[in-house]
Amino acid sequence: MGAVDYANKNPNKLLYYLLTYSAFDLCFVCPVSNYRHLHMPKPIGIFLRSLRVRAGLRQQELADGLGYDASHVSGVEVGRKNPSREYLARIANYLRLGPDDRATLQNELADSPTSIQLTPDLPTDEYRMYAELGRKVGRLSPAQIEMVRRVVGFDDELRLRPACAPQRIKRRSKEGMPM
Repeated sequence: MGAVDYANKNPNKLLYYLLTYSAFDLCFVCPVSNYRHLHMPKPIGIFLRSLRVRAGLRQQELADGLGYDASHVSGVEVGRKNPSREYLARIANYLRLGPDDRATLQNELADSPTSIQLTPDLPTDEYRMYAELGRKVGRLSPAQIEMVRRVVGFDDELRLRPACAPQRIKRRSKEGMPM
């Protein structure tokens, strides 16, 4: 059974395998036990910083324009603080963001959750998978993170692929056949 077939039939088991074994066991250079994440900015913080830099503003200038302290702007950009809806609305208005930037702002906010709410009617295996992932958060290598993201997005990728129908073999005419 190939990896694609295994992923189709056993997505939870494949994800469990990816989370259980270290990156070294999965033929990567960096073992999970030796890898530790530094304090990294969230996607929303990276996007907000890019908006500020694009506008040519320093953190203090943006903070003054928004009515916040510069340490708050810095905290949001580096991931120490979560931006409130009010803060995001003020930034969007102050920087006069267009519809595309406002949509990206919402997408980056959605990609920066600090907690996840599970629905009560999930299968037991899925609860176990989330619990295992929760225990590994902060200890996954970049390679493992990429693998988990690929497994999670695998069903979307399959839906986007065109269905491949086998090509029919055309019968030769009798005139074209050698004798």
